[in-house]
Amino acid sequence: MALLHLESSPYLLQHAHNPVDWHAWNDATLEKAKQEGKMLIISIGYSACHWCHVMERESFEDEEVARLMNEHFLCIKVDREERPDVDQLYMQAAHLISGRGGWPLNAFALPDGRPFYAGTYFPKLNWIDLLNQLVRLSIEDPQTLHNAADQITNGIKATSQAPHKDEALHSVVTPRTETVPLTLHQLNDLYTHYRHRIDFKHGGEKRAPKFPMPAIWEYLLHFHHLTGHEEALTAVNSTLISMARGGIYDHAGGGFARYSTDERWLVPHFEKMLYDNAQLVTLYSHAYQLTGHNLYKDIVIETLGFVERELTASGGGFYSALDADSEGEEGRFYVWIEQDIDALLGNESALFKEVYHITTEGNWEEGKNILHRKNTMKLHAENHGFQHGDFETHLRTLRQKLLENRSQRVRPGLDDKILCSWNALMVRAYFVASKALTRHSTKSHKPDNSSTLSPAQTFRNIGLQQLGFLINTFLQKDGSLKRNCKVTGTEP
Repeated sequence: MALLHLESSPYLLQHAHNPVDWHAWNDATLEKAKQEGKMLIISIGYSACHWCHVMERESFEDEEVARLMNEHFLCIKVDREERPDVDQLYMQAAHLISGRGGWPLNAFALPDGRPFYAGTYFPKLNWIDLLNQLVRLSIEDPQTLHNAADQITNGIKATSQAPHKDEALHSVVTPRTETVPLTLHQLNDLYTHYRHRIDFKHGGEKRAPKFPMPAIWEYLLHFHHLTGHEEALTAVNSTLISMARGGIYDHAGGGFARYSTDERWLVPHFEKMLYDNAQLVTLYSHAYQLTGHNLYKDIVIETLGFVERELTASGGGFYSALDADSEGEEGRFYVWIEQDIDALLGNESALFKEVYHITTEGNWEEGKNILHRKNTMKLHAENHGFQHGDFETHLRTLRQKLLENRSQRVRPGLDDKILCSWNALMVRAYFVASKALTRHSTKSHKPDNSSTLSPAQTFRNIGLQQLGFLINTFLQKDGSLKRNCKVTGTEP
């Protein structure tokens, strides 16, 4: 019987009742593996991961698969958000083997932890076939596994930069190298080499699935600021506008999903992560500071509204994530059928369906619709005889009706871990948002009376409160920081 029920991670607890005899990553588990001489299966994921849930249902809840795993392997479950160091090591192995990565990440290792194979999601039959192949190989030609482990370990040593305190990881890392500031010439070279990957039509990179990758667009914002490079700013605006209009953004409730499965940002992978939204709030705030585009300001305010409503613990801190699934179905919480919109909005439904592309057939699958926009609000306002500002206000009222109705649905699972690093990103986002809105709001967003705080003031106050929580909760006497904590009974 696995001991995961003693863990605090929501992801590990999800697997506590699997027939697979899962162990947590710790010194006792690794010592057990060495004593028994068993190969390791190190399965890494996180609670909001859709394909982690799929593989659990298909394989880890299956008695036949569990017997095979338990007999020949010592099986370890790892929450990548609790142990990013472990995740990084085995993700490097996956990239070295196949050039790809993702979650669930399933790594196979020798009893000493050195990986010899790694992959992501495996359908049940493929998983069983792989397990049998590795068992056969370990009996008939174990040296092949040792040779593969040696090669992968050397590859990890050649590419790793961050030192690890974990003894099990220490042998496959090298010390961090010193960095030096980039010159303007180097920044220009970086843009020249990266430019061919930019999708100037739809934003983001020329690929699907499409991830927000906020660090890239932050770099291009700074590059434009330092050099006046207009095409770099065009790339940023194209990306931010397309994401804000696309289905990756939650138009009813605010906040971004983790990524889009298509090149147009229409169909999201519906999980919502704290660290993604923190970085995107910072990015949109910086873009608003630079351009003054009201769309960017609205995205910042709405996304932080989502964070306050759904990811903020009453005792302080921010939760980690919301699941992609609810009632066993991906995206069920977020999508709409046309009849729902008609019933909720009555005479206003035709206008709303036009703006957000709601159809009888559905813009996704089986009559389901993902809210998204293609045209500017100004164009819709002109078509319907509205002033632009009045139209925005009207649509906001309609979206609020959808949000109130949606709140009655079965909610996606909540990962209520409070991670120090992700919380720090969100605290920074609140301060950056406050600064950006203050700079552009001196005249147009003065409070109506002395008892009403502007969004900029509200964000600053929240940032200060949460910073205090982080210092009191995570800062240790020796100056180090705890990685995570979990508070109970505070779910919003």
